[in-house]
Amino acid sequence: MEFDFLYPGWLLALVLIALLSWVRWRRSGRGISFRDGAGDVLRICVLTLLVSALAGPLFNSRSVGTDVVFLLDTSESVAPGARRRALDFVNRAKAYGEDRVRTALVAFGADAAMERSLTLSGSEVSSLNSSVSTSATDIGLGLELALSAFQGSATRRIVLFSDGQENLGDSGSAVAMAKSMGVEVSVAPLPTRAKNDDVRMHGLVLPSDVRAREPFSIRVEIDSADDDNVELLLTRNGSIFQEFSVPLVKGRNTITLVDVVDDDGLFEYEAILNHPDDGVRQNNRYAGFVRVHGEPRVLYVGGKTETFAQALSVQGLSVERTPANALPGAMHQLVDFDLVVLDNVSGFDLSVQTMEVLERYVRDTGGGLLMLGGDASYGAGGYYGTPIERVLPVDMDVRTEVKIPSLAVIILLDKSGSMASSSGGQDKLTIAKRAAMAAVEVLNPLDRVGVLAFDAAYEWIVPPTEVGNRRGIADQLRLLEAGGGTDLFIGLAEANRLMLEQPARVKHLIVLSDGLSEGKADFTGLLARMNEEKITVSTVAFGYDADRELLESIAKVGQGRHYYTSDINNVPRIFTSETMVVARSLVVEQEVLPVMTYPGEVLEGISPQELPPLDGYQRTFAKPSAQVLLSTESGDPLLSVWRYGLGRASAFASDVDGRWSTQWLAWSKLPQLAGQLARWTMRRPGAELLTARFERRENKARVVLDALDANDEFINGLALAVSLRAPGREEVNFALQQIAPGRYAGEFELTGAGRYYLNVTSSNDDGVAPATFGYAISYSPEFASLFTDVDALKTIAARTGGSVLAMQPDELEALLTPKEQAHPVGERVGWPLVLAALVLLVLEVLVRRVPSPEWLKAWLTRRFGRRSAAREIEPAYEALLASIEKTRDAHLTRLGEGAYYRPDDPASRARLYMGRASNT
Repeated sequence: MEFDFLYPGWLLALVLIALLSWVRWRRSGRGISFRDGAGDVLRICVLTLLVSALAGPLFNSRSVGTDVVFLLDTSESVAPGARRRALDFVNRAKAYGEDRVRTALVAFGADAAMERSLTLSGSEVSSLNSSVSTSATDIGLGLELALSAFQGSATRRIVLFSDGQENLGDSGSAVAMAKSMGVEVSVAPLPTRAKNDDVRMHGLVLPSDVRAREPFSIRVEIDSADDDNVELLLTRNGSIFQEFSVPLVKGRNTITLVDVVDDDGLFEYEAILNHPDDGVRQNNRYAGFVRVHGEPRVLYVGGKTETFAQALSVQGLSVERTPANALPGAMHQLVDFDLVVLDNVSGFDLSVQTMEVLERYVRDTGGGLLMLGGDASYGAGGYYGTPIERVLPVDMDVRTEVKIPSLAVIILLDKSGSMASSSGGQDKLTIAKRAAMAAVEVLNPLDRVGVLAFDAAYEWIVPPTEVGNRRGIADQLRLLEAGGGTDLFIGLAEANRLMLEQPARVKHLIVLSDGLSEGKADFTGLLARMNEEKITVSTVAFGYDADRELLESIAKVGQGRHYYTSDINNVPRIFTSETMVVARSLVVEQEVLPVMTYPGEVLEGISPQELPPLDGYQRTFAKPSAQVLLSTESGDPLLSVWRYGLGRASAFASDVDGRWSTQWLAWSKLPQLAGQLARWTMRRPGAELLTARFERRENKARVVLDALDANDEFINGLALAVSLRAPGREEVNFALQQIAPGRYAGEFELTGAGRYYLNVTSSNDDGVAPATFGYAISYSPEFASLFTDVDALKTIAARTGGSVLAMQPDELEALLTPKEQAHPVGERVGWPLVLAALVLLVLEVLVRRVPSPEWLKAWLTRRFGRRSAAREIEPAYEALLASIEKTRDAHLTRLGEGAYYRPDDPASRARLYMGRASNT
């Protein structure tokens, strides 16, 4: 039986304990009490036991033999011939010293198995019988199994045969455990499967979700060992659709391709390299998946020609046309469309309620809105101050220059008896007054305005005056009352007479009537004279009884605009927009050359020199956060885009009907621009109900799925189940757990390279349709880096005191010879010493703090004498008692000699009552 210490340096502390004990004994002398003496002895014993435990006592720690566990890497990256050499080395070790050497064999890859347990003898190992996954290398797992094989007190060693390419787990903790157990880990580097891995597929980058017939990019990443040429094949669902030669440079190469898919569904893409001299074919392929959604749906409202709508259809969009008065006014009817296009649609053809629905469609559901210009759109179309204006990236109230004199506007209001009736619950004449005042509000304070009312006669409600006097104009309008018949001609003639006197640059009349004009009159001659004086006339027909034919002809001959509405709420908007057109010059009809100010995604592939000129546009003003892609040379926006809430909106200031865009309609790149603009604006593919992403975690993959409804709001509380089809195994089912609002996650085990198909279904009756997702592992991580990581293996050996072996016969003696010195094995006996120290520490506290029992005092009296038994009196205490007794005697002597005694002195009285030491 032998004792050794793992850390013998701690034993030097025993010398210090002995020295301190001797110093305390010398200072206390022979008068130390029994209680303190016993406590000191116990305390010395406690410290001695603790120091001995820290020194790491070992029982029977001398090696009597050697235990060697051979750890063989069987992963795919190791060359088969290298494993054969490793097994030959193992067999030579088994035959080297059968009487004192025990050997074991562990095979490992992605997992580990005990091929042979520790034994002194045994048959040769010609092949491996364990079933170990070869798809990865987990050195840490192999070391842990090897460490568990050791028994007894023999010298313990591990020999690791590997290429060092650890791609699963972490060997750091297992190496630290081996070091703490005193196990040496020697390493024998093995060559990899092939050394001529000239090219390797690094990745295939694909979008997770795209639209049908929408172009998308495919990025192929290739690593090359040298400058070379390879054949690249790209397959879709197993069929080759692109094949060409690719020149490579040394290092990382990126090749970008474009594809378009017509149908929806899950599509598998794979890139394949063909290189005749490449020795490793496994890493020449890479696969991925793309989910393709159905064609985007576009609701095309208005438009006089088919050109732009056909351009969208050519770009793969499903276009459905509808007139403005049939535009859906309910949200559930709009959310089926990804984009709404308003092609020169007048705002007076849309109710305010419909506009509010369109605003919520963009803001809250992520839909897109594209407005195309024309003479009936934007500010001229009555969109100023409407919900549609809030959605668009441009304002209708454009900046103007103050010109003196600038504009004179006369408003002719029909005040016939029919205007006293109600329409839609509102008085017609009151609405007319509001309309007139709305027109006044948008005019420049230096402009001039007049209000002329007519029935069978005419009446100047507001004679032509400067707009700055708005309060006076409003007061005069309040006095207007309905009268009798309707004679538009006399009112128009009077307005013309007074308009001739106005010194304004622009002179314009606005006529509102809800009925038929009485009598016959020469409107044509009057309007001809007005044309000569450059006085323009616009008309507003209100109600079903209005003389629409006459009013429309007056506007046409008078070179103005004609409006008709049956909605009383539209009248103020019409007056506002008509006044803005005249006052702000909203409609610009002259040739302009578009200027590219922001070459973004919408204009990709189009150069500024290719843009054809336009013959006109509607003037607007870009909002601060809008992106102006095209503008005029003077800075007016032509094409603007921005984000609004969850959706997007775009505005094109010119038309696509041919009035201002003749050259654009003949432009060969109009379909491309139309498609890119529509796709940027429309609802994103991310608004689909279920989208998934995958995260690989060693030998497992985590799927994270987001669930959104048609309004892009989170869907919570789903019971989502996944049916998984994995390579090499039967169908597996597991559930997804909700981890955040609208987010669900789950894990599944990876069984190796191949395709993993996940079919996600919901067991609740929540309307969530099933969805299929794909995840691909193109090749085993064993083929990602085919070289022997000698540095990693040397680090393992250095940390544990092992060596690097070349698998030569002369290395066996050093490997199998046991150590001469003690080593840390399982027979460490430090814990009994710690336990004994704890027991003695408790006893020491009891001796010092707990009073001695009477029977112990009696025994001590009989054994050691009276003083020790009655009171463990220290010498200092005895000297104190003697001093007190001497002082008392001296005091009494002084009193006997006649000294004055002061009874009020506590000290004097106390001395009389001091007891003698013999009486205590």
